Amino acid sequence: MADAKKSDSLPDWLSRQDRGRYTGEYRGPSPREARRELALADWLGPERTHDVIASLRPPPQQVSSLVEQMMAKFPRQDIYWLERLREAWPQLLGEMNARQSRPLSLQNGTLIIEVSNPTWRFVLERQQKIKIKDILQDFLQQELRSLRFVAPGRFSS
Repeated sequence: MADAKKSDSLPDWLSRQDRGRYTGEYRGPSPREARRELALADWLGPERTHDVIASLRPPPQQVSSLVEQMMAKFPRQDIYWLERLREAWPQLLGEMNARQSRPLSLQNGTLIIEVSNPTWRFVLERQQKIKIKDILQDFLQQELRSLRFVAPGRFSS
């Protein structure tokens, strides 16, 4: 218990946050963080460096807390409606349209729909967008501000 309180009171200045969005081998220190760690290593000496740097870093987090942090970024209502929309997609748009498209994301009234190829994207976006929007608004029981049709693999939230 004393160790947990000790680590909570330590400064967070040695955490590697500059490249926090990267994973794996790309998650190394940024140039600024590397210079800071080298200066600390010079000051401590080679025999104490690893132990001291490890003790100054924040403790690792549980996976469950990381998942909760990620889920908190998404409105729960949007996740619920997106799942219901995915289940009912073939009935709402018809089998042929549903085979060529799928709902990817629903955030703040904007529905992102992935379309299998440019021809179907043109058909859905230019010829059927208003009809699809009306059908989806009735199903979702909320206003859809916009529909975005994207190519496969072209969307990141």
